[in-house]
Amino acid sequence: MQDLRIDKNPVPPKWFDGIILQISEVVENPFTGKSILLSPLEVAIYNLCRGVETVMNDCPDENIFYYNNLVVQCRSWFSINNPKAYMLLLD
Repeated sequence: MQDLRIDKNPVPPKWFDGIILQISEVVENPFTGKSILLSPLEVAIYNLCRGVETVMNDCPDENIFYYNNLVVQCRSWFSINNPKAYMLLLD
């Protein structure tokens, strides 16, 4: 079993205002089945990205720019802060 790391002082990006839990999680790509251990901050941003992608399918047109921008910010953050997770989960 992998040791789950805990980020004691995560520094979220300024645009992120979500909840950050205390324990890391192993996250699996639903399409490839490959998985990777993410820190609590990474889990929060990953969940935001996937949640927004889901909501975008049903959102009114006037909100699409806001949601699309949020997804771009999440993906960009991952590509800089954890390129391996970005390639495995979001690319």
